[in-house]
Amino acid sequence: HRDLIAVERNGGIRAFFQVGTGTTLSGLHTGVARLLLNAPDLPGSPRLVLAVPREPEKELREQIERLKIDLLTYGWEGDRAVFPGLHTLLFPAAS
Repeated sequence: HRDLIAVERNGGIRAFFQVGTGTTLSGLHTGVARLLLNAPDLPGSPRLVLAVPREPEKELREQIERLKIDLLTYGWEGDRAVFPGLHTLLFPAAS
């Protein structure tokens, strides 16, 4: 039920990711629900991140952010997914 987990050197979980393939209302609801339903099983308080191929409309983005879920957009370079804002999201003080 987990797409991706970023782990710190000490083994702690820094972030829990759910990757969506679109920004339809039902797709966003599914991603948010999976994050919220699976997060309580994780130790600590990792960041919850919904990765999507483009920014959702402002109202939906604000609703998701109020749930304390970070949005991360991604794109494709050939057959490789790229996450331009990943470093800033995971290491805000270093950016």
